[in-house]
Amino acid sequence: MKTTDWSSTALATEDPDLIYLHGFRSAPASEKARELDAWLHESSYRGHWFIPQLATTPAGVEEQLARLIEAVPGTGPGLIGSSLGGFFAMVMAERYGLPAVLINPAAHPYRLMEASLGEHTNLYTGESFHVTEDHVHQLKAMDPGVLSHPERFMVLLETGDETLDYRQAAERFTASKLVVHEGGNHRYTRFREELPMMVDFLRRGVGPQ
Repeated sequence: MKTTDWSSTALATEDPDLIYLHGFRSAPASEKARELDAWLHESSYRGHWFIPQLATTPAGVEEQLARLIEAVPGTGPGLIGSSLGGFFAMVMAERYGLPAVLINPAAHPYRLMEASLGEHTNLYTGESFHVTEDHVHQLKAMDPGVLSHPERFMVLLETGDETLDYRQAAERFTASKLVVHEGGNHRYTRFREELPMMVDFLRRGVGPQ
């Protein structure tokens, strides 16, 4: 998995730096993360990209991403987030004025987490962690509410998502660029084939606002 020391970034390129945010109980070893990494390599992508292992608490993720984004030189990175990572991508994109692609995002994750309190295991690392009421409150506090610039967001949904009700995200991001496909699943089956579209959206969105 390619990672970057942002402080050593050389000359800017037309390809924006990217950060990919995985979902709940996921990791950089997930299928989408590996597909993105492989596609960027195969495409001779000229920007830098980072696929971090996210912290196990919302506050930890918030602090982790703030440090990472603020270390990116220039106008900042484009964000790609899946599921719960889509929520975090929305939060940080709104806070820093960045473009973001959200894939089957959790529109209101704190509602789901209230039913998921207790111990969980990361599907890829085997790490155990707990979801607490405090984590639910942290997620609620992070929610930016109505987006100031919904046009900065591309939201990709498949109606066959068995984990999240796609209609909640479609309603929340109705003013953004919505791409809704019939069928599919929570993983988002069209991920690899639509990567050029996602990156082009971020490429056009990174820059002075």
